[in-house]
Amino acid sequence: AWHSSLTKQSVISMGTAMLLLAGLDIPRRWLPWSTLAAAPTSAFLIWRLFNPWADCFVPSDYFQATRALAAACSRHDAVLAPTDISLMIAGLTPCSVYLGHRTLTPDSERHIEEAKRFYTDPAATPRWRLEYLDRLAVRFVLLPAGGGDMLGDRAPYARTLGTPLLEVWERRR
Repeated sequence: AWHSSLTKQSVISMGTAMLLLAGLDIPRRWLPWSTLAAAPTSAFLIWRLFNPWADCFVPSDYFQATRALAAACSRHDAVLAPTDISLMIAGLTPCSVYLGHRTLTPDSERHIEEAKRFYTDPAATPRWRLEYLDRLAVRFVLLPAGGGDMLGDRAPYARTLGTPLLEVWERRR
């Protein structure tokens, strides 16, 4: 099953575009030789279509999280999540994200450094993380699976979704 139509669409579109460019740009007498020269590339693209590499597909856990957030959040709710899933959240839910696209997010380098500290720095304490979330005023935070300890025991957040890859935590009201 295709998890994303973008991969399928891209592969299909490439062949058509290349064929049109070749037909418009190559002199008629060169077409048979050009076709033979392009055959290995076409064979590779067909092979790649039926044998995609794992990075072509977003983990299904990401789709579960975005569906859960789409149902739970409203237009002004903010989410803190790693950048790759933040882009999905921004596009598929009414939530706003703290880590958006780097060219569309003001001061994105600083945001990325702060998020790296939040997610990966072993010296970051649960207290610092909660203060950081308070400063950002986020309603939802995505953590790695089993990452509830990152927020500590008395965090004002409750886990609303758990998958093998990640967890969605929502601020209690």
